[in-house]
Amino acid sequence: MKKPDQALLERISRRELKDSKDEISAFVEDLLCAGASPNFCMELLSKKFDLPINHARHMFLQTETWARRGSNNPFTQQFLDMLAEEDDAEVTRENGRVVSVKIDLKKG
Repeated sequence: MKKPDQALLERISRRELKDSKDEISAFVEDLLCAGASPNFCMELLSKKFDLPINHARHMFLQTETWARRGSNNPFTQQFLDMLAEEDDAEVTRENGRVVSVKIDLKKG
Protein backbone atom coordinates (compact mmCIF):
# COMPACT_ATOMS: atom_id res chain seq x y z
CA MET A 1 0.00 0.00 0.00
CA LYS A 2 1.21 3.49 -0.82
CA LYS A 3 2.54 5.54 2.08
CA PRO A 4 0.31 8.59 2.66
CA ASP A 5 1.64 11.97 1.54
CA GLN A 6 0.56 13.96 4.62
CA ALA A 7 1.15 17.41 3.07
CA LEU A 8 -0.89 16.52 0.00
CA LEU A 9 -3.65 14.95 2.11
CA GLU A 10 -3.82 18.15 4.16
CA ARG A 11 -4.19 20.30 1.01
CA ILE A 12 -6.84 18.02 -0.46
CA SER A 13 -8.71 17.92 2.88
CA ARG A 14 -9.01 21.72 2.94
CA ARG A 15 -10.83 21.85 -0.41
CA GLU A 16 -14.35 23.20 -0.53
CA LEU A 17 -16.65 20.40 -1.56
CA LYS A 18 -20.17 20.51 -3.01
CA ASP A 19 -22.68 17.72 -2.65
CA SER A 20 -22.14 16.63 -6.25
CA LYS A 21 -21.58 12.99 -7.16
CA ASP A 22 -18.81 13.84 -9.64
CA GLU A 23 -17.07 16.27 -7.28
CA ILE A 24 -17.19 13.81 -4.38
CA SER A 25 -15.84 11.02 -6.57
CA ALA A 26 -12.95 13.22 -7.75
CA PHE A 27 -12.26 14.23 -4.14
CA VAL A 28 -12.14 10.57 -3.03
CA GLU A 29 -9.93 9.69 -6.01
CA ASP A 30 -7.45 12.41 -5.05
CA LEU A 31 -7.42 11.28 -1.42
CA LEU A 32 -6.85 7.63 -2.33
CA CYS A 33 -4.11 8.55 -4.82
CA ALA A 34 -2.39 10.53 -2.06
CA GLY A 35 -2.40 7.38 0.07
CA ALA A 36 -5.48 7.94 2.25
CA SER A 37 -7.21 4.89 3.65
CA PRO A 38 -10.89 4.32 2.91
CA ASN A 39 -11.55 4.92 6.60
CA PHE A 40 -9.84 8.33 6.42
CA CYS A 41 -11.96 9.23 3.37
CA MET A 42 -15.18 8.26 5.15
CA GLU A 43 -14.28 10.21 8.28
CA LEU A 44 -13.42 13.27 6.20
CA LEU A 45 -16.70 13.08 4.26
CA SER A 46 -18.51 12.75 7.57
CA LYS A 47 -16.87 15.94 8.86
CA LYS A 48 -17.21 17.93 5.64
CA PHE A 49 -20.92 17.23 5.25
CA ASP A 50 -21.70 16.93 8.97
CA LEU A 51 -23.05 13.41 8.45
CA PRO A 52 -23.15 10.34 10.66
CA ILE A 53 -20.34 7.97 9.71
CA ASN A 54 -22.75 5.40 8.24
CA HIS A 55 -24.07 8.03 5.79
CA ALA A 56 -20.52 9.05 4.88
CA ARG A 57 -19.65 5.38 4.36
CA HIS A 58 -22.59 5.03 1.97
CA MET A 59 -21.51 8.20 0.15
CA PHE A 60 -17.96 6.83 -0.18
CA LEU A 61 -19.12 3.43 -1.44
CA GLN A 62 -21.34 5.08 -4.06
CA THR A 63 -18.49 7.00 -5.72
CA GLU A 64 -17.36 5.99 -9.18
CA THR A 65 -13.83 5.91 -7.81
CA TRP A 66 -14.64 3.12 -5.36
CA ALA A 67 -16.72 1.25 -7.95
CA ARG A 68 -13.78 1.32 -10.41
CA ARG A 69 -11.64 -0.31 -7.77
CA GLY A 70 -13.93 -3.31 -8.09
CA SER A 71 -15.45 -3.37 -4.65
CA ASN A 72 -19.18 -3.29 -4.12
CA ASN A 73 -18.63 -5.17 -0.87
CA PRO A 74 -16.68 -2.99 1.54
CA PHE A 75 -15.53 -6.02 3.51
CA THR A 76 -13.24 -7.53 0.90
CA GLN A 77 -9.89 -8.80 2.14
CA GLN A 78 -8.15 -5.78 0.60
CA PHE A 79 -10.46 -3.41 2.46
CA LEU A 80 -9.89 -5.22 5.77
CA ASP A 81 -6.12 -5.20 5.19
CA MET A 82 -6.22 -1.42 4.60
CA LEU A 83 -8.28 -0.79 7.74
CA ALA A 84 -5.93 -2.99 9.77
CA GLU A 85 -3.15 -0.51 9.05
CA GLU A 86 -4.88 2.23 11.03
CA ASP A 87 -2.92 3.12 14.18
CA ASP A 88 -5.79 2.57 16.60
CA ALA A 89 -7.29 -0.51 14.93
CA GLU A 90 -8.05 -3.61 16.99
CA VAL A 91 -7.31 -6.41 14.53
CA THR A 92 -8.32 -10.07 14.68
CA ARG A 93 -6.45 -12.48 12.42
CA GLU A 94 -7.10 -16.10 11.57
CA ASN A 95 -4.57 -18.13 9.60
CA GLY A 96 -2.62 -14.94 8.92
CA ARG A 97 -5.59 -13.15 7.37
CA VAL A 98 -7.43 -10.15 8.79
CA VAL A 99 -10.96 -11.28 9.66
CA SER A 100 -12.09 -8.40 11.88
CA VAL A 101 -11.15 -4.77 12.40
CA LYS A 102 -12.55 -2.55 15.12
CA ILE A 103 -11.88 1.21 15.06
CA ASP A 104 -13.29 3.62 17.64
CA LEU A 105 -14.53 6.49 15.46
CA LYS A 106 -15.21 8.64 18.53
CA LYS A 107 -11.48 8.90 19.29
CA GLY A 108 -9.49 11.61 17.76
